Amino acid sequence: GTSPDISIGGVRWERLTPGDDPLVEFVRVTYSPGSESSPADNMMRHTGLEYMHVMSGQMDIQVGFDSDTVQPGDSLTFDASIPHRIVNPYDVPCVSIWAVVGRHGFAPPHEIARRLAEYGAPASTMHFGGVHHAAE
Repeated sequence: GTSPDISIGGVRWERLTPGDDPLVEFVRVTYSPGSESSPADNMMRHTGLEYMHVMSGQMDIQVGFDSDTVQPGDSLTFDASIPHRIVNPYDVPCVSIWAVVGRHGFAPPHEIARRLAEYGAPASTMHFGGVHHAAE
């Protein structure tokens, strides 16, 4: 597709929203074999909550002291301020869908409506596959 994407070290992030959204990052992430989100001695952490669903392949995820292998159909959520790391030590790419909410901070509902209006979308607008539909 024509979605903007970033590829670093065998990891590809593809934005699934029609434009930048200050409230949520909605992305398809592909971890190629041997890739990792960060080195083992420098795990990631940032504000927000992360939600993930595996579409294909498998990968190892560590959040704090907990670690697990996730496979197709598995989903998880975690507080992104806890150090975390994703690794694909397997022979096939792992494709997953992620939503990161609040990476740029959280806001009360009236502030969310104001921000949506600033970006040209009235608060009653819903997005379906890049097409805008006004709520009735």
